[in-house]
Amino acid sequence: MALSIRVALLNGPATPHFARTGRWQATARGASLWYPIWLAAAGARLEAAGVPVTLIDAPAEGLDLPATLTRLQAFHPDLVVIDTSTASITYDLQTAQAVKSSLRPPPRTCLVGPHASALPESVLSAAGVDFVAIGEYDETLYELAVRLQEDPSTDGANLAGLWGKNAGGEVRNPPRPLIADLDALPFASSFLARHLDVHWYGLDFTLHPYMTIMTSRGCPFRCTYCLWPQTLSRGTFRERSLDHVFKEIESVCHLRPAIREIFFDDDTFCVRPERVREFVDRYRLGRYGLPFSVNARADITDASLLEAMRDAGLRCVVVGFESGTQAILDAVRKGTRLDRMREFARICRALGIQVHGDFVIGLPGETKETIRRTVAFAKRLGLSTFQIAIAQPLPGTAFYDWVKSHGYLTTSDFREWVDADGRQRCVISYPDLTAAEMDVAVRQAIREFYLSASFLASALRNILRNPREIWRYAWGGMRLFRFFFGG
Repeated sequence: MALSIRVALLNGPATPHFARTGRWQATARGASLWYPIWLAAAGARLEAAGVPVTLIDAPAEGLDLPATLTRLQAFHPDLVVIDTSTASITYDLQTAQAVKSSLRPPPRTCLVGPHASALPESVLSAAGVDFVAIGEYDETLYELAVRLQEDPSTDGANLAGLWGKNAGGEVRNPPRPLIADLDALPFASSFLARHLDVHWYGLDFTLHPYMTIMTSRGCPFRCTYCLWPQTLSRGTFRERSLDHVFKEIESVCHLRPAIREIFFDDDTFCVRPERVREFVDRYRLGRYGLPFSVNARADITDASLLEAMRDAGLRCVVVGFESGTQAILDAVRKGTRLDRMREFARICRALGIQVHGDFVIGLPGETKETIRRTVAFAKRLGLSTFQIAIAQPLPGTAFYDWVKSHGYLTTSDFREWVDADGRQRCVISYPDLTAAEMDVAVRQAIREFYLSASFLASALRNILRNPREIWRYAWGGMRLFRFFFGG
């Protein structure tokens, strides 16, 4: 059935460069900006079905609310889909209300994303919100578009994965089964390239510009703080076939020279080593000419596997080390050991694979001493880049439930999750470690790591291996200078 309903997908206005799809939702200290990959996946599904779609990324374009409304009005949408996060939910709800009150004719609105999925009742009760899509929403939005085509006043009854409302109150439908056959979905990267400017997006650890691909959804591991597997994918791990993945890789290669790297943004890329080996064999034989980076766990100690990945074009591995204290890793069900992390980092150094290390301050069991231990641990790993953040207790995660039940949450006002500039703010306070102390510890850790001899030696090694890396380090250095001396 041909659909004439017009759907606008919106990564709405917030603070400049606010990242809803990052590991922690905030304006990054280094101005990194992630693609709105989940909106793009849903948009690709709608577009493939013949639905007129637009994707507006207000933080990437620097659009405020009035400018966003002007862009939306020019498209004349029948349905506006608004992404959400906990730290931006105040902005998100304001945007929904403004969309309903300002656009003519008023479109229907549907809020999606991890915060809406975790707290659908509170989101749906807000003025200006017609629907909430819970969990992965590709098929939910398509079916909603079909329903709106048939009945523009629908309340969404009997539509799995959707909550709606009518004069009688809320309409709560059962969860939608997760998509089992990911090969049935069109390529999100192609949709991103058609609708957005790839030069807007950049990450600390990638070459610029980059393109993102997801070869799987969900994660088989159970880290208590990790947002996306607990809210959108409900912990269920599914893979695309490699045939389907490589068709998308080939389509991304047509974007050269605009694209300089592919980032495989799976929750965990290396779940099955045999699949990784097949992947790297095919990537190497394909001679695609694009280096790639992946998200992976820090317990890969098979040197032959890492060597094969490097030989195929692996440039950087993005790893959540989290802490230098084993008891903290155990408390959050990380499922790995410090000795394996050290061995993984040693192998990567020997092979010339860059490692971007992610760390967290404020997980259960954190003290001033464990923070010092974590920074010392990070400095010994020989990382190419380093990220450390406050642990955000995000609704929908087991960590949020634990913090709230123990009385460690300092506020229930989600506006307090970030400051006026969108920077992450600590909302946890422990008996022996306050929120203010953790905020200070993050800044001190970043300064200590990036001014350390071990980091400078690692950066020099990477530049000597590939002189073009100097531009990435120079870009990062300028941002660090602004962070250290610009407040």
